[in-house]
Amino acid sequence: MLESTKPRDGIRHQDLVDELQAAYDDKIDVGIFRGRHHARYFRDDTTYHIIARTLRGFCLMRPDPWFNDMAAGVLGRAQHNFPSVRLYAFAFMSSHFHFQLRGTPREIPQFVGFIKGEISRRLGQRIGWDGPMWDGRFLATALPTPDAELSCLEYILSHGVKENLVARSTQWPGLHAAKQLRNGSQLRGSWLDGTSYGRAKYLAERRTSGDASKPLNPRDYCQSYEVHLAALPAWEHLSDCDRRGAVRNLLDKIAARARAMRGTRKPLGVSTVLKTSRQRTRRMPPPPWFEARRKLICWASRTAPATRAYLDEYWRFQLAFRQASEAFRKGDLTATFPPSSCSPPMYRAGAD
Repeated sequence: MLESTKPRDGIRHQDLVDELQAAYDDKIDVGIFRGRHHARYFRDDTTYHIIARTLRGFCLMRPDPWFNDMAAGVLGRAQHNFPSVRLYAFAFMSSHFHFQLRGTPREIPQFVGFIKGEISRRLGQRIGWDGPMWDGRFLATALPTPDAELSCLEYILSHGVKENLVARSTQWPGLHAAKQLRNGSQLRGSWLDGTSYGRAKYLAERRTSGDASKPLNPRDYCQSYEVHLAALPAWEHLSDCDRRGAVRNLLDKIAARARAMRGTRKPLGVSTVLKTSRQRTRRMPPPPWFEARRKLICWASRTAPATRAYLDEYWRFQLAFRQASEAFRKGDLTATFPPSSCSPPMYRAGAD
């Protein structure tokens, strides 16, 4: 997005605006969006890369058996609640998580927001974390071409290896799609039904009889959910066996590249990862598409027809939303917001 921050990596804002303007053939004055938040824009025929980071990069999601089971349960429950979302890949690192997915414009934000909210609530209670857990909004980047989808898949699968934490992606002790995509293995997690458990706990505490009742076991109020991975659209023409073979080739490529860069050094190893303090912070490296490419909204070739078509619709959506928002703030309650956008709620005086 175009943000009014200090230039990084030698990129000046005006250079970026000029580059964007050239890309859009002067159809829309994109410079008017500089320094402003953009409205969420999703299409149900486009794949997206989602990143959510913990506050200041704290390693709050350090993997352990309890967190893995809880996070898998939350992820499976989210898929149950928001069935339009098709998940293709994921990786839960200690300080952030990645998703590759598709879904309706309404359910994608709800899906990610549900996961962030449930993890922060359950993990916060577990570790005694009272403050905010996430570093603001999640970042969504469009992948409008097959090449972009495959590049993103390789990027997600490389997590844990590219940081020199483990030698192979399947060795990461946390939740990682490499294990499912490579072998077709099943991933299940536990979802604690907090409403039922809380009600039972409340009733148990109100009992006045002197009988020593058996303590409630939270596991009795858990449901098991499986995390399902759909076939990546770029690979839909392949059989399950061929897709797994392609994933194995990707994982071998990732491991070989990391081994060459590592030289004689060894990865930190699983035991070191599991001992990492949750209070430790990790500086997030810039995305692989560099700052200017991130601001171009898409992680794909700018000259590809699918990218240009997506960007054209994206900026027209932003312009329509901005115009409707400005009219609404001036008192025009009939202002029409573009489809799939989150328009302001309406209230009627004297309504029941």
